[in-house]
Amino acid sequence: MHLLADPFEAFIIFSIRHEIRRIGVSAIEVVVEHGLATPEGLTVDWIAGNIYWIDSNLDQIEVSKLDGSLRATLIAGAMEHPRAIALDPRYGILFWTDWDANFPRIESASMSGAGRKTIYKDMKTGAWPNGLTVDHFEKKDSLDRCQVRCYLFSLL
Repeated sequence: MHLLADPFEAFIIFSIRHEIRRIGVSAIEVVVEHGLATPEGLTVDWIAGNIYWIDSNLDQIEVSKLDGSLRATLIAGAMEHPRAIALDPRYGILFWTDWDANFPRIESASMSGAGRKTIYKDMKTGAWPNGLTVDHFEKKDSLDRCQVRCYLFSLL
């Protein structure tokens, strides 16, 4: 784990089996390397300087600072095949997909892991909700309308 010289420097975060890495302007560094099975979906909270990820083999969602410090498990269990992850730090909401063969769905919770709920489940058995993202530019009065209209996903 390295301390970042400038957290506002342009960077790319990616995962490979058992590691999460950061490519900055001047270096490539390992951000998280211990206790990972299969880190997949990644998303960055640019406001607080956190990275969130799904570990699909451990069936959990974790968070840490961009340098890998202050790592915590937010949500564990009651997931079959978690995959994609997105967040809206303006409203403090985290979204993820689950490829559960009997109950494919999109769920949400606060960015602290509290208040977990299913927000979309009207899919055929065997659907694989994937490719989740947030439309940060659309301005809406109601968060409920935003959850239905602003958050995009694709079904494979």
